[in-house]
Amino acid sequence: MNDYKVIQKSVEGSLKIEGIKPSDTAKKINKDYLQGNITSVEAVEKIKAYYLGGKQNENR
Repeated sequence: MNDYKVIQKSVEGSLKIEGIKPSDTAKKINKDYLQGNITSVEAVEKIKAYYLGGKQNENR
């Protein structure tokens, strides 16, 4: 398993313990960050734009 996959599974496990289920978009952003494709600042901005911009409700 790639290193980023191990870290991503760990993050998702921690969220699950807290009763939080990350969206597919959040998982993609996390993967992009862990692979070095975006910075942590970019990752936070993308997540904020998604959740604060209301995009999570468009598919419902």
